[in-house]
Amino acid sequence: MFLYASQPKNRITLKCFATIILFLSVSFSCKKKREQEFDANGLPKATQIGAMIFACKINGENWISKKSPNSIKAVVADSELSINGINDSASGLIYEDLTLIISGPSVSTTHKLDLDHTYARLTSYRDCFNTSTRFGMAKSNKGEVVFTKINKSSRIISGTFWCDIPTDKCGVIKITEGRFDIFY
Repeated sequence: MFLYASQPKNRITLKCFATIILFLSVSFSCKKKREQEFDANGLPKATQIGAMIFACKINGENWISKKSPNSIKAVVADSELSINGINDSASGLIYEDLTLIISGPSVSTTHKLDLDHTYARLTSYRDCFNTSTRFGMAKSNKGEVVFTKINKSSRIISGTFWCDIPTDKCGVIKITEGRFDIFY
């Protein structure tokens, strides 16, 4: 006969053991999933699936836009594409808005930043700007945006970017390892 069927204590032990195994397997799978979503530097991996990612390093520090509504967006209007990410603290004391603007008749694979038609703009609460308002803003004069996917039917735009943004008080803000994967 079966020993476990006639002994309720063993049945409870078996259920506890099964629960522990289930908990551990879920815990490890969550950790594995998180490791797959981020690169070795802690930024979201560059994807091309509409993962709603807008991230980069600003002066070597990770900058990841929140995934809340209106914090990451891409808008096509007239002959301009605007790709935007917002990062703010829970207290609302720190706010930064990083926008890539590509103007012209069409979006191609690679765009050099030139301030006239294609540029990155940083609006920030950092104390780097001569301004009487709470926020300062500067445009890049050097950089590049590379589109890795433009899918008009699924409305996904993905790519990488880097740029240097001069400021009034902090020298040049270096934006590196930028990536975006956004529905538009």
